[in-house]
Amino acid sequence: EPGARQVPLRQEQTSPASPGPVDTAIPTPTAAAGVSATRYGSVSGKAKGTWTQSDQRYPTGYTLYFRLITSNDRCTYTKNYEMGGTCLNSKSGVTWACKIKRLPSGNTEFQVALWHQDFSGADGPIAYSTWSNTVNVK
Repeated sequence: EPGARQVPLRQEQTSPASPGPVDTAIPTPTAAAGVSATRYGSVSGKAKGTWTQSDQRYPTGYTLYFRLITSNDRCTYTKNYEMGGTCLNSKSGVTWACKIKRLPSGNTEFQVALWHQDFSGADGPIAYSTWSNTVNVK
């Protein structure tokens, strides 16, 4: 729900996973595709989501932002496609991967939320991907 409050859970997560108030005059990006999930590393509570985004040449004056959301209500902080850190762009230029730590034990799926933001900081409409496969983070 756009405009919902953001409650910090742990270092890399917030909940609920949505940006602030939406400006419907801002274009809606193409939804991410091919979302998949895998366990990451030997420590429990870590998983990695991978997805593709075909329209990274977004309109002039806008930046593309995303969150990687889990079905058990965890997500990354808002990130843009120019940032590194735990979220990486593959060499192909359209595939992205993002790691989430400290997930609760059990099964979860990943979904990618994408939106444009203009120079004033207003958020545009959100494009949600379909859910990934289920991954057990133990």
